Amino acid sequence: MLAVGLSNGKLYIYDDHEPFCLRDKYASHRGRIDSLAWSNDGKSIATVSSERIVYVWDALTLDLVVPIEISVDRIISIAWSPEDNFINAVSVLGTYPTANLSIQSYCVNTSEKLSSCSEEYWNTSWPAVSQDNKFLALASPDGNVQVWDTSTISLVAIV
Repeated sequence: MLAVGLSNGKLYIYDDHEPFCLRDKYASHRGRIDSLAWSNDGKSIATVSSERIVYVWDALTLDLVVPIEISVDRIISIAWSPEDNFINAVSVLGTYPTANLSIQSYCVNTSEKLSSCSEEYWNTSWPAVSQDNKFLALASPDGNVQVWDTSTISLVAIV
């Protein structure tokens, strides 16, 4: 299956058994979808928009499982934990060169904020998340890359 988040706030699922077959049902945000992430087990999709809410959807039915209110603006990426029990929201606070990168972790079952950290932010491109969702990488204009552990929300390397 392929998930597509659009600028009109709609989330569509394309079925891989019938190429280019769009499901009749769609999920929707009030603002454009800025980021989406499949859970590792493939059963859920998380989406986020400018409304500062992460929605977790059932991937088969597109029914809303849980909304998670995020306490910061400008979320640029979301990623599931390796066990699919929490979601990390990456945001940028302020503007370059004084901006800070914020990573916040939220429990999927309770919507509770579990932890957060903030670091000086370089003017980076979109973050990249490892296939197993264990690490998040951010590239900087000076050629360095920050590598974050998504389970502990900690910086593990600058390479």
